[in-house]
Amino acid sequence: AAQASTLQQRVAMGQAETAQLQQSLLTLRERFKAQQSVVSDKQKLLAQEQRIQSLEAHRHALQPGEACPLCGAHDHPAIAAYTALQPSRTQHALAQAEQALAALQAQEAQQQADLAATHTRLNVLQAQQQQLAQATQADATSWQALCAALGDNAPGPAGWHDAHALATAHA
Repeated sequence: AAQASTLQQRVAMGQAETAQLQQSLLTLRERFKAQQSVVSDKQKLLAQEQRIQSLEAHRHALQPGEACPLCGAHDHPAIAAYTALQPSRTQHALAQAEQALAALQAQEAQQQADLAATHTRLNVLQAQQQQLAQATQADATSWQALCAALGDNAPGPAGWHDAHALATAHA
């Protein structure tokens, strides 16, 4: 009975740990998706900044009062903003976002491994629990057969642990 109780407690703890790991994994996956979005946004921003910077030579060719050689406009009010762009900052931000994404991937892999190990332990415990239940049932069946063989001299259900009652019944 004590062994069954211990196994039951260990199974319950394993089930609780499994549920906690599964919830943690779901949360981690949500964080991963959000970080993927951040990385994607940084990649797009960097591409735009690099494109704008690649037009640097064309911006220098603009002359006051003359039409733009690319678009024909006489005024480009965002030129000052374009010269203030610093793709190196965006590259650094992208690198940090990618590192955070890689860290989340590593955490997910570790939690997947932890969950698999917990499932394995839980399966072993449940198999032990089933073996114990089968052994208990076999013992109960044997006990009933022995009691039936003893007939009226058989001890009651609580008498199996009383050595004197068993000796009297067997004699």
